[in-house]
Amino acid sequence: EDNRGVGGSGSRHNFGQFEARVQQAKYDVGRMPNIGGQGQPFSGPYYAAFVDPESGVTHNAVVSLFFSPQREGLSISGQGSDIDGNTIVEEGYANRDGTAWWRERTITGDIGLQVLSQGKFDFTTSTFTGTWFASTMSSGPYVHFQAGQVPRQSQTNKPTNFTAQANSPVVVQGTVISGTPGSNAPMVVQGTVL
Repeated sequence: EDNRGVGGSGSRHNFGQFEARVQQAKYDVGRMPNIGGQGQPFSGPYYAAFVDPESGVTHNAVVSLFFSPQREGLSISGQGSDIDGNTIVEEGYANRDGTAWWRERTITGDIGLQVLSQGKFDFTTSTFTGTWFASTMSSGPYVHFQAGQVPRQSQTNKPTNFTAQANSPVVVQGTVISGTPGSNAPMVVQGTVL
């Protein structure tokens, strides 16, 4: 299986090394000057793409991130979905300049897989530039990460669930399995995200 979970075997996880990486990310972001950046963070769906380092296949992901002001900086919470399953953001933090980290745990599919994301948001363009590091020790850069914009090409053979708000259009070429186009009810479409 081509994914960050590398097959989903719990024995492939190295939680000790993963936790050390999370602590390093907390330290790295926490030591940055927490000065105000430009723009306000967008809370809602972000569409991302990452490359499986073993197969070279690009996979899509969607993560809804929610930023909450704290005394200093912003806490990050949310949930997501990618080839490994559905995730919850267990904890995360962003400085006002956009420097950030967050930890996701997979709750369906490859249950227990954890992924650390670290990098920097550009709050004016609602984009994120950074890397991911999985508890399986796989890692790599995000090749796309932007609010409300699905990556142009999906090169995965497996379905990826995207959930979009009404004001975040998703372009799909395919067949409507259930739902009514134009209504507020969710639609299920079998096809390709463009």
